[in-house]
Amino acid sequence: MEREASGITLTLLLIGMLTLAFDIQPVKASGTIYIRADGSIDPPTAPIQREGDFYTLTGNITSDFDGIVIERDNMTLDGADYYVQGRGAEWSTGMNLTDRTNVTIRYVGIESFWCGVLLWESSNNRIYGNTIATNNLYGIALRASSNNMMYENMITENNLRGIKVAQDSNNNSIFKNTITNNSLGIQIGESASHNSIFGNSITNNKGGISIFLGSEFNSIFQNNVTNNTVQGIGLIQSVVKQ
Repeated sequence: MEREASGITLTLLLIGMLTLAFDIQPVKASGTIYIRADGSIDPPTAPIQREGDFYTLTGNITSDFDGIVIERDNMTLDGADYYVQGRGAEWSTGMNLTDRTNVTIRYVGIESFWCGVLLWESSNNRIYGNTIATNNLYGIALRASSNNMMYENMITENNLRGIKVAQDSNNNSIFKNTITNNSLGIQIGESASHNSIFGNSITNNKGGISIFLGSEFNSIFQNNVTNNTVQGIGLIQSVVKQ
């Protein structure tokens, strides 16, 4: 009887330990997640909670290609300090905003994609309070996107550019970011004009800020641009306001 009781006790102890182990595992999803134009989440099992136009991550996400593709306007995605983690797949993006307006991305870690956050033909969006790191090309990239704000982000250890603003992206504001240990902190180029860069800490990159190729009337003021090994601020075929 004692041996049987001991066996039952051991079984219950093992079940309790396994239950505890499963309880502490973070929620994860694998593969690309879509927030569709109608507001639905695809797949529905993704660790995202929706309340109207407000979406909150409830766990970390890993993906072999894109992390989250947003197809809806006028919404907020709150990362709640969870991470969207890539595997470095060619041309993958952590957050893909194509032809979007009035979308807010905040408080999420975005790592190990080719591009952390991509805005393509998108306007009036806000990217703030995020940690964007170890992406193969860019932390944040804008293409033909205007009137967006990027602020209070930690942008670090991206292999090519911390932030790239290009191809007729105009009137964007980049402020109060910490941009460090990238190949180049901020690049404004390819006829991107009337953008404002202010109040940023741009340190320990190879280059701090570069503005070139027909980009005019961009404003640079009150930034801390120090300890960048190749250049602080470089202007090539551009007009700048300081």
